[in-house]
Amino acid sequence: MEKVSVIIPVYNKFDKLFSAIDSALSQDYPELEIIVSDDGSKDFPFRKVEEYILEKKQDHLFNYEIIANKKNMGTVRNMNGAIKASHGDILINLAGDDRFCEKNTVSKIVDYMNQNSLDNLVCRRKTVEDNFIPNDRQVKFLKKFNTANKQKKAIVNGYLLASGSVFSIRKQLIDRLDLYDERYILIEDMPFFYKMTQNNIKINFNYDITSVVYSEDGVSGVKNKKFQTDEKNFLVNIIKSKENDTDIKRVAKYRLIRKYRYNNLKKISKIKFYIDYLDIIMYRMFDFINDRVGEKLDKIKRR
Repeated sequence: MEKVSVIIPVYNKFDKLFSAIDSALSQDYPELEIIVSDDGSKDFPFRKVEEYILEKKQDHLFNYEIIANKKNMGTVRNMNGAIKASHGDILINLAGDDRFCEKNTVSKIVDYMNQNSLDNLVCRRKTVEDNFIPNDRQVKFLKKFNTANKQKKAIVNGYLLASGSVFSIRKQLIDRLDLYDERYILIEDMPFFYKMTQNNIKINFNYDITSVVYSEDGVSGVKNKKFQTDEKNFLVNIIKSKENDTDIKRVAKYRLIRKYRYNNLKKISKIKFYIDYLDIIMYRMFDFINDRVGEKLDKIKRR
């Protein structure tokens, strides 16, 4: 029986933490480890967390770890520290403000990975209002990215291909890829997914499994300037990398200029920008139109 480590990163907000822990402890999987890792919060309730786990734990919990980092290191290093402390064969992420949807969520994930010989899996998530991410229309769009190379281009294009909040991976694979990239502070998933596809490792999906109830305004949902800095650095690193081909670099440069530099360009430079990147703009516009047409068709079908 493979062991599973549920990794629960947390920072400052603790109102939903015990709900997250409870959803992990309630899983029916027989070999479970829970790693709670706090990223240097001022008032992390270490003893309450430990008491809660000890009170609620059952025989299937073979180990637990509570990590209280003395200073804030950022999501990436916090996650890496938790991974290094884990003992599971499969690692499943669970943000400290999310919760597993069902008591058999972990079992579903492991069974699907084993039945299909997968080393990684991305599932679906839903909000507290029962809105699915991705929704059915987006699922149809995302399914066309069915190879590692197509997924790599989709990630650089900025399409929301996958989220670390619903990501499971075999420990062996994440060790082989050298953990999450510590050049970044808060974004652990996007650079890692890109690294996977760069190594010709496909991201696997099962949208029939909705694994977590997702908190959009918490640890795993709020973006800030550090997120933007990470994203800019991610695009710059793609442009500078000798491993990337010209097409990938052009898309990264387009996104970098359009999202972070365009508003500061002079009028003539904006015109030149559109001329230089017309092919990328048309490609993205085609995807946008298809997406909107699909949305309208879905509304008609529901009537």
